[in-house]
Amino acid sequence: MIAAMMNIHNMKQSILVVVIESGNLRRMELGDPATLESTNSGGVLTPPLYPQNFSVLIAYDTDEKKLHEMAKGNVVEFLQYLERGRKFYPGIDGTENIATIHRESEDEHGQ
Repeated sequence: MIAAMMNIHNMKQSILVVVIESGNLRRMELGDPATLESTNSGGVLTPPLYPQNFSVLIAYDTDEKKLHEMAKGNVVEFLQYLERGRKFYPGIDGTENIATIHRESEDEHGQ
């Protein structure tokens, strides 16, 4: 499982990204939950810097090698990849995906 807290400072936004891999899914089907522990409890999960603007992105992908390589690279590209098939529901979801918003934010700030 890939889990990371991403804090986007220019947008004052925090996103917890959790990518469940095939091995995790098989264990979860057998009743073994995926547990994320905070750094205070000995885990690796840091608290969000912007709890008032906090989102959780949960994804699943079978290409574990590609996921680990992408997670080391550009954050925006990684988010775009994870959200490639996202569907939106009027009145429930926002109107844009996270990766689109970040790309526009980077363009505005010359990053």
